[in-house]
Amino acid sequence: MGSLSVWHWLVVLFVLGFWALIIWVVSSGPRAEKRLGTGITPGFKGWLLLLVIGITFAPLRLLLESVLYQQDPDTQRAWTIIPDVMMTEFISSIILISSATVLAIITYRKSNWFRAAFHMSISIHIVLPWINLLVAYLLMERRGMDGSAIFAIPDREIARTVAATAIGLIWALYVARSRRVSVTFTRSSERPRAACPASPRTRPPVPPDGPPPSA
Repeated sequence: MGSLSVWHWLVVLFVLGFWALIIWVVSSGPRAEKRLGTGITPGFKGWLLLLVIGITFAPLRLLLESVLYQQDPDTQRAWTIIPDVMMTEFISSIILISSATVLAIITYRKSNWFRAAFHMSISIHIVLPWINLLVAYLLMERRGMDGSAIFAIPDREIARTVAATAIGLIWALYVARSRRVSVTFTRSSERPRAACPASPRTRPPVPPDGPPPSA
C-alpha cells in the first residue's frame, strides 16, 4: 500500500467519487418519492436511470468499437485472406448496432414494447457472437483451413464475455420484474379512450308529458 504514488491515490479517489456520484443520482428519485409519499411514479429514476444511460450510449460504443476494429492492420489484412469470414463479422456488427439503436428509440418513446425489445436485444448480444464464431469456423473449414483456430480465444476475452452475459441477464431480470418499468413504459395504455355515444336502442324511454296513467 505504501508503494502507491500520489497519482495512484488520485485515480482511486476519482473512481470512488465517480461511482458515489452515480449512486447518489440514481437514488435521488426514489428518495424524493419516499419523502413525498407518492409511491413509485413513472420516469427515468432509480436503477432505471442507470439502465437508460447504458442504453443511450450502447449504439455509440458499438459503432466506435466496430470502426476501430475495421481500422486495425490485422483486420485489414484478414479481409484479403478470408473475406467471407470478415463479411460475417461485419454483418454481425451491423445487427448489433441496429438492435441497440432500435432499443434506444423505443426507450425514449416510452413504448410498452420496451420489455420485449430489451429482452430481444439482450438475446441478440448474447447469442450472435457465438453464431458468428460457428459460421466463421464452417467457412474456414470450407476453405481447407484449420477452423479450430477461430476458437483460440484469449482468457481476457472469455472473462469479458462471461461478465457481459451475467450483467445482461441481471438487467433482463430487473426489466422483467421492476414496477418502475411497468409504470413508465405504458404510454399507449394510458391514452384516454373516446366515449362511445349511446345507441338509440339502449337509450331510456322518455316519459310522456303529464301525469302517469292510472292503473
